Amino acid sequence: MTSQDRAAAAWAALNERQRLYLTAIYNADQAAERNAKGNARNWGPRPPASQWRWLMFSIKASAKLVGYTTIQSTLRAGGEHDQGAGSSLSALERRKLIEVTYDKVMLGPFMVDCVKVKLTAPGRAAARAGLGVRAPSTPPPGMMTEWPWETLAVLYRAGSGGMLMSATSWRDAEKAGQADRTPSWNGLLLLRDRPDGEYMEEFRPPPTPENQFPGGRVRITEQGRTHYLKHLACYRELHPSVEADDPTEPFEGAHTGLADHRVAKPRGLLSRPAWKVLAELACRDMRTPAQVQAIVEQERRTFANPPPAAMAEKLARGLLAWQIAKWVTRSSAATAALTGFRAGPLAEHEDIRHLDNPRAAAGKPLLLLCLTAAGRAHYTEHYETYRRLYDDMDAAAPGWETEESG
Repeated sequence: MTSQDRAAAAWAALNERQRLYLTAIYNADQAAERNAKGNARNWGPRPPASQWRWLMFSIKASAKLVGYTTIQSTLRAGGEHDQGAGSSLSALERRKLIEVTYDKVMLGPFMVDCVKVKLTAPGRAAARAGLGVRAPSTPPPGMMTEWPWETLAVLYRAGSGGMLMSATSWRDAEKAGQADRTPSWNGLLLLRDRPDGEYMEEFRPPPTPENQFPGGRVRITEQGRTHYLKHLACYRELHPSVEADDPTEPFEGAHTGLADHRVAKPRGLLSRPAWKVLAELACRDMRTPAQVQAIVEQERRTFANPPPAAMAEKLARGLLAWQIAKWVTRSSAATAALTGFRAGPLAEHEDIRHLDNPRAAAGKPLLLLCLTAAGRAHYTEHYETYRRLYDDMDAAAPGWETEESG
């Protein structure tokens, strides 16, 4: 049974009253999501979803004093009142379509009991199946959701001159001669903190006789422009409501649509997270002795307690577990896919604790993941295939001079 079939079956199992409750909660959930996104786009607070997903269902006080919540008002408009609310919520909770919590809210000087509800992912799917609402399209790996894409489109339209940071209202944008308002800082951060590089940069133009103190500006980077031009057709399928300008000239390698992302992984090749780790290991493994020495010297100048030179040289060519989790991927299976590769380990762990203290025979192991000869051979043989398969990821071209150079 597919996920769509399970969602439809969950909706079919509800009675009319339960469907009305689920629909009211779903509509309130979607309104809360739109409100959260709107606040973030307009420089407002951006609380996590774990906060705004919880919706006020009822307040245990006289309606003459506190009125009705949004969900209660929707239910009353549908002919349902407070009687039997508990049993309907319990039925939805038993089916794991919602979560219910009992809390307190401050009303003047008094703490009053209240009931809050949160829609679960299966509950959201069931509501969409029953209401005939299509779920938002999930971007392919490496592509953006609607908000950052809209922000990138605005920066692309602004050109190399960028946009004035302070022109966040239509009046300020008009004064600055901009066609659009400058996106909110939260939106710009989504472009600056991309895993594959920065799509946005800040800059300050040089002063002119007319403007001795020009304000800070933001503009699209060359990497952001490349991403825009390459995936424009894909984003038009994914987010058709976003206004995105056509390029002034054809871009070599531009995708024709989302179909270009649907490339089947050949059998025997690594998943995306495992390839990401392998690519990072290969990049480190290909460092020349001079590059390694430069990294060692940099660490000795930067850190108060740098590791011994022998350990630093090892660290420059491999990855510790925390480095993989923080810089490469959070997938716990990626490392195991490399060390347990069926044709032979592509990477192996090496305990380097003795390099810190040669006399230490005991203590906690310090495991460094390093590329093997089989890993180098696999990387070299399948590099072009991986580049086509995961074309949004950067990976250095194979560059080992000799087998011993790694």
